[in-house]
Amino acid sequence: KEWWRKVVYRTFDTAGLQYSDLQRERIFSSIYSAYGSPKAYKLFDDVMPFLESAKNRGLKLGVISNESERYSEEILKGF
Repeated sequence: KEWWRKVVYRTFDTAGLQYSDLQRERIFSSIYSAYGSPKAYKLFDDVMPFLESAKNRGLKLGVISNESERYSEEILKGF
């Protein structure tokens, strides 16, 4: 979480945005929460039909992602 906080704060600084410490933390918390929710993501239209077809054929599937584990577990629950 701390790594993401640094990224968000550095983005503010690079963009020349000046916020109080309280504002920075509130904005960060909002961003961090939003992207840890399935609501921030959308499947492509062909994903579910493909997964159903693969399942019906008996294929074993896995998920590979560069997202942090915290996000992946929460996001996948939504789908």
